[in-house]
Amino acid sequence: MVNISFIGLDLFLVGELDKKYHQLICAQFGISSADLLVSSFDSFVYNEGHEQTSFNLLIRVECDRKFAQKEEKIAQTLLKISEEFSIHAQVYFIYFDGKSVYSRINPSYPRFIESSIEEEGEVPYDENQEIYTGNMFEKFDEEHPEDAVGSFESEVEETTSYNIFQNFKK
Repeated sequence: MVNISFIGLDLFLVGELDKKYHQLICAQFGISSADLLVSSFDSFVYNEGHEQTSFNLLIRVECDRKFAQKEEKIAQTLLKISEEFSIHAQVYFIYFDGKSVYSRINPSYPRFIESSIEEEGEVPYDENQEIYTGNMFEKFDEEHPEDAVGSFESEVEETTSYNIFQNFKK
């Protein structure tokens, strides 16, 4: 198992980066696609109080100690990839004993989601289709007049006309 986290990079850019370079990174490690996870966080990077997000990127690689001999080549690959997404980048490795990894994989589901709405394409825009501007709750309002929007108008007027400063002395 290898987990690579991109800290200080837009969440959606990390998804694009993974889509584009996942197989290359797996080849560098010599692992299957299922053994690489890429993580992103809604994170910011700061230096002396100044935001550095997308300017200074931190790439954290968490992997088994057995990959230590490949560290320099993998770091160079990640630094090269990062040129598309940030001005500066640093890669650091955190190693663990592969025997210390435990998993639970539910056999009733596929191991990974393999498509998304974006990949399936957008719904084509029909220029002739008119936008409905009527009351979409008209039938409900007729069946439940006590809950219709108009029944609350008097309450709203009374509430909004209340002077919040009436108890303060001049």
